[in-house]
Amino acid sequence: MIKTERKQSILSSAEKLFAEKGFFSTSIADIIQDANIARGTFYIYFDSKNAIFDELIEDFIQSIDQSIYRINISDPSRDPFIQLKDNILRVANLLYNRSHLTKIILTYATGINHDLDQKINDFYKKIINLINSAIKLGIQMEIIRPCQSEIIALCILGCIKEVAHSLFTHENPSDKLNEIVDELINFSLRGLLNT
Repeated sequence: MIKTERKQSILSSAEKLFAEKGFFSTSIADIIQDANIARGTFYIYFDSKNAIFDELIEDFIQSIDQSIYRINISDPSRDPFIQLKDNILRVANLLYNRSHLTKIILTYATGINHDLDQKINDFYKKIINLINSAIKLGIQMEIIRPCQSEIIALCILGCIKEVAHSLFTHENPSDKLNEIVDELINFSLRGLLNT
């Protein structure tokens, strides 16, 4: 097994075990056993469970960031709302395909460990900043009405978190992702009023 494969095996095992047993109930010995590696091999790549958690979170943030493309309104053949839907669908697919990590992020109980609390809070701040930047860009492009983008970003994140928690950690919604994304967009853009 080459070095990158070993490291990925450790990360995959940790991600799975953190989701199944919880961060605090998962030991380094559990990760070593699941990854089928020697203890020394583990310490070549990571010095602690926290280091693994950091890398998983950073990778998740980077993957989400790479899933969101700038909406191009200069091309009349590309509807901005279709581009928005494609962005949200890519993120939904990422959350679905990384369901272990989605579960970790959404079910982590704060107040247990200050350092982990800070990492989760930093994760959400980065996501809110991504959403906020997208809203501000939409306002500049005149496809979103002027609004308090920070508050709207929090609302959107709240919606996404609850939908993801309900569906991606309990069900298998792969065949309904398009419907879910359509409903999220309709609610975010139009609310509940029948207009």
